[in-house]
Amino acid sequence: MDQEFLEGPYEKSRQDEAVLRLSRTGPGAQPLDVRINLTGRAEAWTDYRVADMQRDSLEPGPVDGTVKYCVVTIPAGQQSVDFKLISIQDRHFESDEDVKLEVVPHRGGSYSPAESAAGKVLLIDATADLDLAARPRDMELMDDVFEDTEGSFIPKNSDFDLQRDMADHEWLSMHEDGLTSAEDDTVRLVVTSQIRPNHDHAGPLSRMFFEVDFDPSSVRLYQYNRGSSSQRPGWQRVFVGNRFELDYEQRLELVVEGTRADRDRISLIWKSSTIAEKYLFDAASYTCWDVDLDIDSNNTSDLQPPSRNGWQEQLEDNRYGIGKLIYPPPLPGAPTDPTPAPPGNGLKWTPVDFSTGWFPDGEAGVAFHHLGLQGDSGAIRLWRKTGDSLQELKQQAIEDGGDLITVNRIYTREQLAGVNRVYIEALLAQRRHDDLQGANRGCPSDLLTMKVYYRADADEPWRLAMKDSVKYLVTTDRDRFYPNLQFHRGERYWSGSVGHTGVVLRDSLISEGVYGHSDLPQFGQQLLDQEMMERLGLDEKAIAIIQEGWSLEKGLKCLIYRDFLSPEGRDYVLAFAGTEAELSDIVNDIMQGLGLSPQDWDGTRTFEDQYAKAIVLSSYFGTTIAERGLNGRTTGHSLGGGLASAASVTCEPYSLPAHTFNAAGLHINTITARYNGELLPTVPRTPNAFMKYWREKAMEGQILAFSTAYDPLTFVQENLGPLAFVGRIPQAIGRAVRLQSPFDVIVHANQHQIAEAIRFVPDKYWLENYKIYVTKLVAWLVSIIGQNHLPLRRMLPHHGIRAVQYGLMTEAVPLQRRRVFDVFGYEDPDR
Repeated sequence: MDQEFLEGPYEKSRQDEAVLRLSRTGPGAQPLDVRINLTGRAEAWTDYRVADMQRDSLEPGPVDGTVKYCVVTIPAGQQSVDFKLISIQDRHFESDEDVKLEVVPHRGGSYSPAESAAGKVLLIDATADLDLAARPRDMELMDDVFEDTEGSFIPKNSDFDLQRDMADHEWLSMHEDGLTSAEDDTVRLVVTSQIRPNHDHAGPLSRMFFEVDFDPSSVRLYQYNRGSSSQRPGWQRVFVGNRFELDYEQRLELVVEGTRADRDRISLIWKSSTIAEKYLFDAASYTCWDVDLDIDSNNTSDLQPPSRNGWQEQLEDNRYGIGKLIYPPPLPGAPTDPTPAPPGNGLKWTPVDFSTGWFPDGEAGVAFHHLGLQGDSGAIRLWRKTGDSLQELKQQAIEDGGDLITVNRIYTREQLAGVNRVYIEALLAQRRHDDLQGANRGCPSDLLTMKVYYRADADEPWRLAMKDSVKYLVTTDRDRFYPNLQFHRGERYWSGSVGHTGVVLRDSLISEGVYGHSDLPQFGQQLLDQEMMERLGLDEKAIAIIQEGWSLEKGLKCLIYRDFLSPEGRDYVLAFAGTEAELSDIVNDIMQGLGLSPQDWDGTRTFEDQYAKAIVLSSYFGTTIAERGLNGRTTGHSLGGGLASAASVTCEPYSLPAHTFNAAGLHINTITARYNGELLPTVPRTPNAFMKYWREKAMEGQILAFSTAYDPLTFVQENLGPLAFVGRIPQAIGRAVRLQSPFDVIVHANQHQIAEAIRFVPDKYWLENYKIYVTKLVAWLVSIIGQNHLPLRRMLPHHGIRAVQYGLMTEAVPLQRRRVFDVFGYEDPDR
């Protein structure tokens, strides 16, 4: 006898039954009758009954003395038969009962009675229930009908639905933790104990022990731990063999996530503290389904099919991904798109691949959902194929004999031309996200969703099984905001031989975001919180420096961002906040350029404190980037640009590029070592700092120093004559890139004579206190500006980060205020 409790092809239909398989070893030419009886106190038809797999019972067999039994027949031509043993009533039998099988004479045969096999079964008043939700995110419905027939549908887990800065399984393994509430592809599993209190087989605390048995290569299980003095709350992994103690009617809450396409069951095993064997109490079947919709979400394949790599998968519906950029046909008179069309796709439609994965028996259907004309980014249509012209296609719905896909209509694969690819036609773009002004209100998040349905046969209604979504963004053409943000466009008017323009735009937005401690999903930039920095591997001392700065009113303000628009999302940006268009802030920038030590400022907290911390922080950051094999860069505006410059030239062991905007000049004293407050002129703060510094001064390094045409800080740094005690104040280091400012006729007309006026600085303000000297120096500068009929307020806006963004994102014709190119969208910053 093969003893299989709820094994083989059968699904659970009752909690009070066991499935057994009866096999014979001899030839099967004749029927074989086998008598089933139990020893001990259990009696057939009083305490249990035998049934075949189609009915709940068999006809009762003959009575032999006081022992009741039943007869099961193995038909002629069969080697085995399956039958059920069903408990009839609760008699509190809490001990093993032997199942005796004996061959008995067949009515038409000549078999001799003989005991052929024996096994054990436990008739007990102990029950428990295992319930598996029918579908993901259905965390209330416990559907026993689906559980016992078709089973539950569990999606193959998406490794990126947590939308963290790494794959889910990496994050979970690092934390020895399980799921978070952000997981949207898990299924709820509940175990309920129905074992009465003080049961004979209960443990020392009158509890029962349970195990959940499953295939760990197919699914993963997690239990929520509410935490204790020694353990933090959270989801924890459950492994095969883990035991749970449950009181009467106590519930155990678990969640299940799929790891590979499979069809299997999850079983509830009871383990008594007094009996060695384990007993199956309940089971639930499931189908782990791998459904996937793929699009070129990182915009590297253009009009080719998606590469279906892991990074594209992560970006598909990620809030930090901008989505697949698609373009409608150009309007009459507009330039044509120079991108070559792939063979057979002269319409230049965007391909989208889909996979319905492994199906159970039955029929599957696919439906697509999108917002069509109501999309935030623009209007699209979906087709089952493409061509070189619309005339090649049938422009009716598929159900009417055409090629156009109807939204939310369920199609079979045959109706979709038998291929796993559809095409997006962009009809019209919403223009509000063509520039920065519109994008600042939020990046559109239009989704194309594929829903996969299942039914056992054509007569049954469709049942939703799985779905997957991808983001898309319809934009007017390739010269709008988001294409310029995504791509490296070297042909911009200001770039010359400066490449990587998309990176520069992104860093200008980060340099603005760092002022407000802002997360920037609309620009594909993720602000790292403490937990993310820890996972990145950043030293706790570096994290403390970052957090301390934001806890103080004044001090180093810096953040780390992950650039999701970089290749594979492997770029991390160390961003420093600086000074805005305030006179006092610009004065402080000039102070740092004097290269003085802290005691020169009467013991006050100075900007050198910020530079010292920035240098320390850059070393920690560079070490982390180098060890993880990632890419790093640094950026900042005004004082933040000076801090980024210092971070770049002192970073060890990583070579850290920088993009600075209207940056404060960097004095060599700032990167020079000190001992007890005294400069050590020949000793740099880090081994290669001096070498890198002089390379940047020669514009041969890796810092790009962007400045606007009328920036007052850059203007003073470039034109102020030598000072009596420190010489020339330094300019921003790195390769200088001058950006166009909004044209101001007054500034333009007066800047040359102002430059001449400040080339010679009088030394009559020399005092022993440097702070007073600088204060009077600034007052002198202001008087020069006033004498030349140039109100200071007209220059100050040209220092702000918005003026930088104007210079990066527009090309205007001077005097006409006409913009030839504009992805900025705002009024001129000086208006």
